[in-house]
Order: sequence, then C-alpha cells, then structure tokens
Amino acid sequence: MSNPHGGTAMGQRGSEMVPIERIEARAYEIPTDRPEADGTLEWDSTAVVVVELTAGGKRGLGYTYADASVAHLIHRILAEELKGHDVMDVPARMASLLTRVRNLGRPGLGLELKRQDAERYAR
Repeated sequence: MSNPHGGTAMGQRGSEMVPIERIEARAYEIPTDRPEADGTLEWDSTAVVVVELTAGGKRGLGYTYADASVAHLIHRILAEELKGHDVMDVPARMASLLTRVRNLGRPGLGLELKRQDAERYAR
C-alpha cells in the first residue's frame, strides 16, 4: 500500500533498507513563567528531551517531557540498539527497544516513538 507521499505505508517494507545512521538526544530545562502546580506537585520548569534521528540522508525529530537522564539513556543504550538497522521496520525497532529497556523500568521512562517521524522517511 502506498501513501500519498510516494513511500510505503507504516509497517510495510519497501524494497530498499534505510539504515539508521545517527541518533542525537539533547535535554532542555525550560523555566515556566511563574510557579505551577496540579494539586500534588509544584514546579518552576519543565524538562524536555529532543531526539534527532538521521537515516537515508534525512532527519526526523521527536520529543518527550522527561528528565535529562533519558537523553543519557538514549545515548548510552538505545542509540546503539538502533544504529545500522532499517528505520522503516518500525515494529522491529520498537520490539528491540522494549526488549532492551525491559529491566530498566520501561513504564516510567517516558519514551515515545512517533509514527509520524517514521512516515517522513517514506517520502
């Protein structure tokens, strides 16, 4: 099945593998305008982790609200799990990442893999 941008649909493999070349993760702390609270916690800044992935000469960008330690985890563990593998085989990439973080507290890591980023590589 083709998408309107000329690539393959999510989860379908094209005839050509597109290896993941590079993964960069950066953490940012963004101050709020004033102290905020939700009834259980108070804070005066928000932590954001931004990930840039390069494959096939194109870049994709994703982000999540998480502690800076997540950027370190991405550099130290997850990037090596992804490099060299096909960016368009999203189910296999997700399975390998979930397996890799299984004993690291996966539900609390705040990791997000965005379908939209993968689809950009199909264009």
